[in-house]
Amino acid sequence: MREMECNLAYLEKPDGSVTLSHGQTKVISAVYGPVEVKMNKEITDKATIICILKPKIGMSAVKEKVMEKIVAKTCEQAIIASLHPRSAIQVVLQIVHDSGSLLSCLINAACLSLVHAGLPMRNMIVSVCCAVTNNDEYLVDPTIAEIQDCKCVLTFAFESKNLDIVSIFTSGLFTVEQYFQCLQLAKASAPDILNFQRQSVVKFLSKQTNDIEVDYQDIDE
Repeated sequence: MREMECNLAYLEKPDGSVTLSHGQTKVISAVYGPVEVKMNKEITDKATIICILKPKIGMSAVKEKVMEKIVAKTCEQAIIASLHPRSAIQVVLQIVHDSGSLLSCLINAACLSLVHAGLPMRNMIVSVCCAVTNNDEYLVDPTIAEIQDCKCVLTFAFESKNLDIVSIFTSGLFTVEQYFQCLQLAKASAPDILNFQRQSVVKFLSKQTNDIEVDYQDIDE
């Protein structure tokens, strides 16, 4: 897997935000809500999860609309939406650079920004991308160059408690054996990403606590 970098509270105006990198793949995620929802999207017993994906250049196309739905449905499994009926929780994602495994990076960024926003959640979400090359080799977190030589790409999302599958998105052709091999590799890699997410949150909260203590010391003096 490629090196990951995370910066929580990257933006000031959203309720939660983060910039996340998987190698050279980089995205920004911002969460707004709960906020007022349009009448035609209102749900009486829970919040409406809305995802907006902005490409690096130009307008959103079919590819972005598909990923919007995947991220929104995945986030729905983590958020306790019933606590905020007749409202909306909006996740806005900006692609900074796509160097492969974009969907898993988007899902992980969305999860971290939801945590930063302080929204009630059942669990965290961790996503891993796997691919099978034309030579039947298995790759975890493949780059764009590596994906071009692959017969299939599978993106898994797991919940953090028992690593049960939350969502799967696949492209290309693969056998049942290849599917389960990719699933096994993704599950083996998920704890590392989950630990990175938790450490990023702990590091951010520790910094916030230290800043508050410094402010109190200034007041006492």
